[in-house]
Amino acid sequence: MIGILTILLAIPLVTGTVILLMDEEWTRAIKLTALGSTVTSLALTAYMLAVFEVGGGVQFREYVPWIETLGVSYHLGVDGLSMSMILLTQLFLPLIVLASWRESYRINQYYGLLLLNQFGLLGVFAALDLFMFYVFWEIVLVPMYFLIAIWGGARSKYAAIKFFLYSFFSSLVMLLGFFVIYFASEMYTFDMLELAKATIPLGVQIPAFLAIFFGVGVKMPIVPFHTWLPDAHVEAPSPVSMLLAAVLLKLGTYGFVRLNQTLLTEAAVELAWLTGLVAIVMIVYCSLVAMAQEDLKSVIAYASIPSMGIFLLGVSTMNEIGMKGGIFQMFNHGLYSGLLFFLVGVIYGRTHTRMIADMSGLMHRIPVVATMWFVGAFAALGLPGLAPFVSEITTLIGTWSSTVLPMPKAFVVLALFGIVVTAGYMLWVIQRVILGDYRVETEYHDSVVDAHWNEIVVGAILVIALVVFGVYPAPFFELVGEIPGRVLAGVI
Repeated sequence: MIGILTILLAIPLVTGTVILLMDEEWTRAIKLTALGSTVTSLALTAYMLAVFEVGGGVQFREYVPWIETLGVSYHLGVDGLSMSMILLTQLFLPLIVLASWRESYRINQYYGLLLLNQFGLLGVFAALDLFMFYVFWEIVLVPMYFLIAIWGGARSKYAAIKFFLYSFFSSLVMLLGFFVIYFASEMYTFDMLELAKATIPLGVQIPAFLAIFFGVGVKMPIVPFHTWLPDAHVEAPSPVSMLLAAVLLKLGTYGFVRLNQTLLTEAAVELAWLTGLVAIVMIVYCSLVAMAQEDLKSVIAYASIPSMGIFLLGVSTMNEIGMKGGIFQMFNHGLYSGLLFFLVGVIYGRTHTRMIADMSGLMHRIPVVATMWFVGAFAALGLPGLAPFVSEITTLIGTWSSTVLPMPKAFVVLALFGIVVTAGYMLWVIQRVILGDYRVETEYHDSVVDAHWNEIVVGAILVIALVVFGVYPAPFFELVGEIPGRVLAGVI
């Protein structure tokens, strides 16, 4: 019998393939098919969430032997961690389709590639076999490469190649880490549930940890391997930037918890100082770099990295409160970064510029867009009442009480410095772009109009999510509540 996770994977795979084969002139049919597919996937995910047993470990498991001589199996399943990431993916795909509603260039290929990307993302989050995990991880690269290269800006091919090479090389290093685990376990299986039970010496865990950390870290991205991200964001169309920031970066964060910390728990404790230090560098360095950007999209791109640093700091604490804060942070980052990248695209579509110096006072001409920007920017700087505040304060409390980080209070002080810098440049962007007298230094200044219906729907859903999870985060904490304990016990 076909399981629910296989159906979940089949929906974007089948519809994406069908859309690729459709005539490019069938514009309305293509868009409605893509929207119907993503909404159906979201509805199925909502059903899964409704019947999901909180605290019940891995559920909806499907297991079929595949390459038995190598210990490879078709093994799917979800727990609270993967369920939260699947929910984030399924929430964003319909929004990305709506955000792309006015796209007219090669739309059969555009929407088909979006859905194939969704297939790869869901596969990564549902895979319980390292071999399958790697296959889905690589599948994600191909559609994203074409989405950036074909529909991006003037330097899109350069950005796409850079993204692909960074990701491909780092994933090969990650694969080496998988091989170390495979042979060191002496089980000769890629099954994560079985590998989590293996006793692997610390001296072997550490090189495997470093190899996998490099692989997932480039995807986060960690400094100094972060330079592909601003290039990809700046050149990609805004809906693709939404997908990149809100979901694709979560492959790295999810992989770190699922692989590094669960399969290699002793090494995660031993190297907590290293991952914590990398997190602080991400927070402080990229916050300062964001201040120097003149392109609005570059500001948001660099602002994404400190948020991923907050995640890495939280899970590096190896205590329950810090890890919960870190996991919540990666979910919240998807919400507000997706909103901000969407709004940058809306603003660019009106003004045909992203340069901060070329515009001001947009509140006077596009008040709905500007109001949504206020919410996204305030979420990015961690304003109380919005979801990122909860995850950041939880992470800092967990960091303060960490027993594995050296001088944890110094980590908190440095993280707070980065958060203050983030607040500074976000307020500066609001003051320069949204407030003041209206001015747009392009020939399009007379044609600036407020949000269309599809843009209001996309922005409103993300704004509501940020407020709801900021006021009432308990459901998310309940969903992932067992994850820290299972990670520390080395159990999936």
